[in-house]
Amino acid sequence: MMAATRQGKRSMARHDQYFYKRAETELKRAQAATDPAASKVHYELANLYLDRFYNPDGRFAAPDPVILDEP
Repeated sequence: MMAATRQGKRSMARHDQYFYKRAETELKRAQAATDPAASKVHYELANLYLDRFYNPDGRFAAPDPVILDEP
């Protein structure tokens, strides 16, 4: 039973790191985006990934839907 618990913690740590790395990637994409709408979406994705990182049990507020202006 103890090995299963340790394995679960290691798996959770990797899972958490995934969300942190994804947030970093989205922040870089937001800063590099030339279109303000694209930048906004990348920032919102980064926020969602950070919510998952800091609240791994899933208790976080759902974001408002993103409505993009049509061309």
